[in-house]
Amino acid sequence: MIDPATGEPVARGLAAVTAVASDAWLAEVFAKAAFVAGLDDGLAFLEEHGIAALVTDDHGRHATTTAWSEFSGTKPEAHAPRSSEPQLQQARG
Repeated sequence: MIDPATGEPVARGLAAVTAVASDAWLAEVFAKAAFVAGLDDGLAFLEEHGIAALVTDDHGRHATTTAWSEFSGTKPEAHAPRSSEPQLQQARG
């Protein structure tokens, strides 16, 4: 994916962003925007808009938005970090 601000490939330490929305195109827009923004800013953006999302970093750790629990059947494992350190969980599997 190309960062529109720089014209360079996105290198923000994320492997994937999965978003859930009422329409597929809307989920894609939010997921791509969050991916380009990076972990902290991306999660904050998704939370601000009430989007259910799962963010996976390059090490397989993941973080979720508050709304993600509505679709996953579990409590959110991490929300938009409140500190400068990303709060990620190691992926199981």
